[in-house]
Amino acid sequence: MACFSVEQGWLTAKLVLLKNNGVLMSTSVERATINWGRCIHIDDVIDDQYVNSLIPKILELRRESSAPITVAINSPGGSLAALDVLLGLLTGPDQDGQVCEIVTVSVRNAYSAAANFLAFGNYAVALPHSEILFHDVRYSGMEDVTPASARIAAARLQNANEEFSLKLATRVFRRLVWNYVDLRGNFNQYQNTYPEVHETYTRAIATCQKPEGANGRADIAGFATALFAEVSPSSETLINATLAHLARWGLMTSVANELPKYKEKGSRKPGLLDGTKNLFDSVMKEKKSKNASEIWNRMELDIHLFSLMLVENITKAEPAKNFSFTKTLEDVLDDFKLIESINDSSHKKVITRNMLRHDHMFFTKEELELVRGDDEGERKRLIEIARPNAQLFWYFCVLLCRELFNGEHILSPYDAQVLGIVDEVAGGGRVSSRRDYRKQKAAKALQSQAEVGGSTGTGSA
Repeated sequence: MACFSVEQGWLTAKLVLLKNNGVLMSTSVERATINWGRCIHIDDVIDDQYVNSLIPKILELRRESSAPITVAINSPGGSLAALDVLLGLLTGPDQDGQVCEIVTVSVRNAYSAAANFLAFGNYAVALPHSEILFHDVRYSGMEDVTPASARIAAARLQNANEEFSLKLATRVFRRLVWNYVDLRGNFNQYQNTYPEVHETYTRAIATCQKPEGANGRADIAGFATALFAEVSPSSETLINATLAHLARWGLMTSVANELPKYKEKGSRKPGLLDGTKNLFDSVMKEKKSKNASEIWNRMELDIHLFSLMLVENITKAEPAKNFSFTKTLEDVLDDFKLIESINDSSHKKVITRNMLRHDHMFFTKEELELVRGDDEGERKRLIEIARPNAQLFWYFCVLLCRELFNGEHILSPYDAQVLGIVDEVAGGGRVSSRRDYRKQKAAKALQSQAEVGGSTGTGSA
């Protein structure tokens, strides 16, 4: 029978830990670690020609291994269509269905499409001296512009902004959840430092969510105040605009739900749509339309909301002598498109998935055990109770990303981390990174195992 020394016991414990918890050490940490030996460099405009030049290198790296590929970014931007192709080449499934993760790194400038590329990394890192620029989606090289083509281009640009806001939000959401957990312990400190900001944000959230519905769940006003406190002054407008849009959506949606569409029986108060519906019926009757009811039913909610917003915007417009109905109508259309995009039914599945993936954020401690249990009926009931809070956190994330595509926003690496664009600032940022957390957790596990091995490391096997 062989005897083991304390040193041998520690070594054995370490090897067992590395073997049994390899996901933590050899996978989780490595998947978030820059590997310059397995890297491609994006150092030019991202267009079709440039992407084609990278294909051989990408295919070779993917042939060698399914390990993450590091992408060093120093680019002025480029085509979003070319960016999609590049992401597909790097991360898409091969013949066996295996996908590849990427660690994106802003090594100097990540502008425009390159900023999106940085954020789309499975793990994104910003070097401290780098700079990140977001701006709205743009067309270049349009010729023979006419009013009609300009309107079509504007609509397409708006749709592209919405599309990329949602794509970006899917990456940013999990980072914001991480930031929430990291910053949560200091919420009271942030609120005491910026009481007026917190009060403004609290009022904004109150238009969207009843206070009692948030008990024990994500404190979005507190989190927004923490983000405001941690970003530089140039990025504070992003947080303010996001909360303003969220409040706008909440106010208009709640008023639309409460304001009667039609005159109720026994009431002398007219509904907002009484006159509009009568006019519609008269016109459709003259046209002898057979599907008037179907058309109206499909459009009723939108007409109600649009009418409400039009009247509300007129009441807050400039004095009568300077009033411009065209300008007011443009403002209403912008607000209407915003609310329409938020209310899109496609959000529902995303919200449910995010809510269950990060259940510690959106359920109370008492609810968690039931949500993770086998009673499907109870699980569904609790999901519906928590949904408004999870929905609001998702909308906050989407609107923040939407605001990044409104105008130009130059972000420092530290602001980019706070806002969820990157996971880590090399050398340390305003938030503890997931990679550092995993390393610390692994080190503690090794130390704990070593102590166990040290106390039982002598003896015979």
